[in-house]
Amino acid sequence: MARQDVRRRLHGELANFIHIRSELQKAWPELDECTLADTLEGATTLHEAISSLVRSALEDETLIAALKTRLADLKLRLARFSSRMEAKRSTAQRAMAEADITKIIEPDFTVSLRTTPAKLIVTDETLIPEWCFIPQPAKLDRARLRDALEAGTAISGAELSNRERGLSVRVK
Repeated sequence: MARQDVRRRLHGELANFIHIRSELQKAWPELDECTLADTLEGATTLHEAISSLVRSALEDETLIAALKTRLADLKLRLARFSSRMEAKRSTAQRAMAEADITKIIEPDFTVSLRTTPAKLIVTDETLIPEWCFIPQPAKLDRARLRDALEAGTAISGAELSNRERGLSVRVK
């Protein structure tokens, strides 16, 4: 079933569940929670719709893990190609310099030796004047702020939210 269809089905089942629950509570106000829950589970397919959606999310999680692995493999391959390319260029540069060749013209490329701009080498950063530095804005340490608030420290401009219920899915 398409992922959009799974979500659409869940929304429909949820609306049906809420409607039936409301009607049951109106018709039998004295109905206990356990009986109500059992009746709703038998009268609707909300549990199955939620299960289908979670199953779809688990499939997505598997695809994400596979893609992360593939991306990591491709990044390693990219690093190998980059290293190989740099080594080849460096070898060509040394050979041209040693042979005193400044330019080679080929039908598909031209290669030449050129003088590059001087590179900056910082030997002792503490001796460099202040005007050479870029001032950096302060960055909020969110973990430290959270820890302080959780420890009961009152801090203006920050607070902890109420706890929320989250979804836990175990597969093992």
